[in-house]
Amino acid sequence: MKKLQKATPLAIVILLLVSTMAATVYASEPPTIPGHETYQSVEGLLETDVYTLYPYDEASLDIGFSKYGEMIDGDNGVGLEYKGVDAFANPAVPRELWCSGWIMDIHYTEGGYLRNIWAYALFSDRTPEGVEGEWRQMQKTKDASDPSDTPGGRRTNGYAETDDIKLIYDGPRSAIYLLVTRIFDKPPGDGGTPLVELDIQLIFNKVSKQVMEIKDIKRIDNNKMKGPFQIEFSQRAEWDIGLSSNSESYAEFYNSLETKYYKHPFYEDGCVEPVGFDLCQVIGEEGLVGYAAFWPNLVSKWVTNAEEVRRFGEDVDVPSLLSTMETYEHRVALPTSADELVDPSVYYNEVTGEIVILLPKEPVAYPRGLGEWSAAPWLFKKDGTGQYAKMLMEDEGLPGAWRWEPIHPPYGAVVIKPFQWKWGDEFCIVFKRVMEGHTPHESTALDCMEPFFEEGEVVESLGMYSEPATPYVFAEWDFDLDMDHPENSTHQF
Repeated sequence: MKKLQKATPLAIVILLLVSTMAATVYASEPPTIPGHETYQSVEGLLETDVYTLYPYDEASLDIGFSKYGEMIDGDNGVGLEYKGVDAFANPAVPRELWCSGWIMDIHYTEGGYLRNIWAYALFSDRTPEGVEGEWRQMQKTKDASDPSDTPGGRRTNGYAETDDIKLIYDGPRSAIYLLVTRIFDKPPGDGGTPLVELDIQLIFNKVSKQVMEIKDIKRIDNNKMKGPFQIEFSQRAEWDIGLSSNSESYAEFYNSLETKYYKHPFYEDGCVEPVGFDLCQVIGEEGLVGYAAFWPNLVSKWVTNAEEVRRFGEDVDVPSLLSTMETYEHRVALPTSADELVDPSVYYNEVTGEIVILLPKEPVAYPRGLGEWSAAPWLFKKDGTGQYAKMLMEDEGLPGAWRWEPIHPPYGAVVIKPFQWKWGDEFCIVFKRVMEGHTPHESTALDCMEPFFEEGEVVESLGMYSEPATPYVFAEWDFDLDMDHPENSTHQF
């Protein structure tokens, strides 16, 4: 495995904030940019200045982005470009393969029933007809496989609206832009409820050749939807660092690196380990190195060969282009009698009268707010309406219809109490499962890896199936936003 041997000019730093309410307030509304409402490109200035003692080549980093939060300017064909090499909008790569954006998946309840809204802005859905476009609203499938669906790079099964790009500051050494998207359960004209707002402050440091994205996801439904929102927010991109259509690189994910920014309300409450960041390093052709740093620590991460990434598929143990990574919906249908029960993952306790359902995947704990982490699932039962109604979990002595047994082999179990079920019932268990990959690596740290690693230290990382190859990087945070219990939620910084 190659190691870092020089500075890293292609850089993205992504920070995640989460809020239960309250919009960002500015002294005055930031202006839009006439002619650049959807796309914007910004040229660096380092190549036009004189830095005799500055430790960088006299070459600029140029960037492009969209109002949707993708790191690609589709009009000018610019993404993250340095010395003629563009990692995200490589002219040698077909436009349908350009990808640098995000996916959000929201699980929540409305009137006690399970709901799920998803949205993604990836620039392309990896089909020739699915490049760019406005929001495709009220879609039925993530891969546009339903005949009524429309392909596109920005799609949702709810309703989304995105503001034009707003300029906060543009100076000789940095530029700051604001990108805002709101996601609804359905169109506002049809009585739709706004669910969340995604605010992205994009900060381009023209001198250090870095882009920082501060992403704040806030709940804006005014508690119309009772109970918490389970949020999955996944950042992803294909890194084409080279001049060919099949640029090959070495890519590694390094976990939990230390930083002086060691606090995040969702991640710690002063009694647990400090918050760190995860770093994916990409060493490509032409002697260039890029990285994407993610703060706070990701709940799941994956770096793999781009040709191995499917658009969408049934193999849920490997991430796909158009899906988030962690939420797993496990559906179980009980037979009509105990004599017909043949599923080894479900059994009936004749002594207690309980039904025990084993989880099929290893669950992962994720932040529920104010330092609380839990792997406990949600449980739903299908009722006469054909919908899944939420069942109350027993918790710390509080009565409930079922209990969670996390130490039950192999991955934990849902235990449903007597009189809360009957033969023929159908259940849905919603939980987060472990997703880290793809290939564990070990290496010996070089002196250039200080201060994160000491020279000679054994370093663990996650790499691709095989190297070198074109890397595809997945990075995901999971968290709850809960307005019913604000003490379990965070507040905007």
